[in-house]
Amino acid sequence: MKKLSVLAILLLIVGLLAVPALAAQGADISVSVSSGTVHRGDTFTVTVSTTAVADCKAGVFMFIYNTSVIEYVSGGVTLNGYTSGISTADGKLAGYFMNGQTTVQGALVEITLKVKDTAAYGSYTISGAP
Repeated sequence: MKKLSVLAILLLIVGLLAVPALAAQGADISVSVSSGTVHRGDTFTVTVSTTAVADCKAGVFMFIYNTSVIEYVSGGVTLNGYTSGISTADGKLAGYFMNGQTTVQGALVEITLKVKDTAAYGSYTISGAP
């Protein structure tokens, strides 16, 4: 059985995190994937992390993915003490987090996705643009 590598999953990550426009500092955003190779039926987790951002009031994120290959399983904002929400529809995950002015650091968002059992074999690309 042919393998689908995570780098082979069509998952376009767009606008992963928007920090407040008035922030005094920039954030280094990173995206990691829990597995280097997945097969039909496998799940994997995409984690979005940041370096310390002081006085962060709110953030938003959006994931766009190919619904013929991937399905949403679970996940969302991982920050404690933040009000957050997530919406899933038509291959788009959108969410937010907000709280007073605290420092955020580490994992911000974790989304678990599944390779559909009916996904076509082949090579696809995973990419991101924070």
